[in-house]
Amino acid sequence: MEKNQYSTAKMALMEQSSIPFTVFQFIDNRTVPLVFSKGFLKLFDLKRSLSTIIEIVKLFQTNAEEGHPLYPTLYQLTEGVETYPHIVRHVNSILDPKTGKIKDSASVELMSIRSELAQAEGSVTRTLYSILHSAQSEGVVDKDVSPTLRDGRLVIPVQPGMKRKIKGIVHDESATGRTVFIEPAEVVEANNHIRELEG
Repeated sequence: MEKNQYSTAKMALMEQSSIPFTVFQFIDNRTVPLVFSKGFLKLFDLKRSLSTIIEIVKLFQTNAEEGHPLYPTLYQLTEGVETYPHIVRHVNSILDPKTGKIKDSASVELMSIRSELAQAEGSVTRTLYSILHSAQSEGVVDKDVSPTLRDGRLVIPVQPGMKRKIKGIVHDESATGRTVFIEPAEVVEANNHIRELEG
């Protein structure tokens, strides 16, 4: 690109307030192997970069069909640029376009697993709250206590002197030693199943 052409292109871009440079990572022939070795997060990054490239090319080709591109010099540079929109569409069918998380609909098996997981978690939560309310009514647990997570499992905070009043597994204790965290026996098997589904 000649100096005067570069200056013209630079001025045109400076006047453009909607340049889509929001997400972009360098892509070359070494990128694709990395995408597959690093998994879905890298695939999501690649998709976002391609989406940005598509928007940039679209911007530089404004009015090109009428024979008067808005940015003639930049239009010439983008002629023949591969943007791979089919890759973007395919990734969007698998990953959430905003978060990069795998969609439930990515596969029938995944949808089934996540549905079962949601049901299992709901069942554990209901059982745990039932046990908690009973323990609160019997004075075993304070009224303001609520279930909490320890090592990915829902547990009930209990004073050490009351821990034998609730059958289950002690997973942890507070730094002060004034609270122990018990996973009631009634939900241990269900929690194990949840961990299997998550794995």
